[in-house]
Amino acid sequence: MPNSEFEILAVIQTQLEDYNRHDADAFASHYHPQAEIFRLREGERLFAGRTAIRDAYAKLFVQASPHAEIASRMVLGNFVIDSERIMVSNLTTLIEAVVIYEVQGSLILHVWIINKPAGEGD
Repeated sequence: MPNSEFEILAVIQTQLEDYNRHDADAFASHYHPQAEIFRLREGERLFAGRTAIRDAYAKLFVQASPHAEIASRMVLGNFVIDSERIMVSNLTTLIEAVVIYEVQGSLILHVWIINKPAGEGD
C-alpha cells in the first residue's frame, strides 16, 4: 500500500488525467496486471487484467471521446471514492457515476462503478 493518502490520491488523479487525454497506454499503466473493473449494481465484471483494460479503453477513447470531471472525492484507507460526471461525444446528456478504486502499492487493483440508471431522478 502507498505510504500516504497523498500517494493514493496521486495514483487516482494521474489515471484520471490520462483518461481525459485519451492515452490508453498511460491510463492502463496505473492498473495492476490482475486488476478488475466491475459494475457494482449489476454484479458484473467488465474487464479483467491490465491488457483487457487498455484495449477496452483504447476503443472507448476513439469511439466516444469521453471526458470525466470529479464532483467530489474522498479517501478511506486504500480506497478512493469519486463522484464523477462524464461527457461523451455521442451523447447529449451527462453520465453520473460513483467510482470506488482500491489501490494496492502504487497500482489500482479493483474498481467498482455505480452508474445512475437512465431516467432515474431526471
